Amino acid sequence: MNSGFLKTPTLLTVAVGAGVMIGAAGVFLYEHLIKEKRRLILQRDVMNLGMSVTELRREVEELREAQMARRRSRRAAREEHNSTASVSESDVDMMSIVDDEDEFFDFSDAEDYPTVVSRDWHETKRDGPENKLYKHIDDRLSNPDLAVKLEVYDELKKLNNNDPEVLWRLAKVCHGIGVIKGITDGLDVKKTYIDEAVTHASNCLDRAPRSSEAHKWYAILLDLVGNFNQQKTKLKMDSCSKNT
Repeated sequence: MNSGFLKTPTLLTVAVGAGVMIGAAGVFLYEHLIKEKRRLILQRDVMNLGMSVTELRREVEELREAQMARRRSRRAAREEHNSTASVSESDVDMMSIVDDEDEFFDFSDAEDYPTVVSRDWHETKRDGPENKLYKHIDDRLSNPDLAVKLEVYDELKKLNNNDPEVLWRLAKVCHGIGVIKGITDGLDVKKTYIDEAVTHASNCLDRAPRSSEAHKWYAILLDLVGNFNQQKTKLKMDSCSKNT
């Protein structure tokens, strides 16, 4: 009786329909699980992408700040070059030359409290009057007397040459000595001190890439080296023309 009952067309149709519905439900559930897995993977990728974008933005901002600092340095060097290009070396007053080295940038607020770069070189802080050593040196750095500059040079050479605060001051004092020596002892002696100043400024930039003083003196010295090379070329050409 039961076998006959199952053989009726209606029951077969119901059984087949139930099987189809169960199969469809299984397929739907499978697709739902696949979609959910894809959504989670996509969400994870988006989070990773967001972190990458944030990191890229930070790096772009750092590059932008460094580029702006370089532009300011070049602009200041060009302005100084344009203001002094018409003055010949033979009739420049020694006092004005040495005093001009502090006029490339307006750091009047920083003179009383020199900038000290922190240990990781990413942030800076102002050091107060308690730093008597640097204050004593800074008070004499702008002195036009060659003997005073040589004295400051000797003091700085005895300090830690890996300290950016020492390196940019060495670049500055070598620049001042070179300017004076160029008038009294000739261009070759001047070039010796200027080359040393460039080395100190470059080392300072390597150790403290955000130091404004490092950028300032590196730009000043590179401009001076360019002018020096042009001047030597002109002197050679003048000498050759006189001998012909």
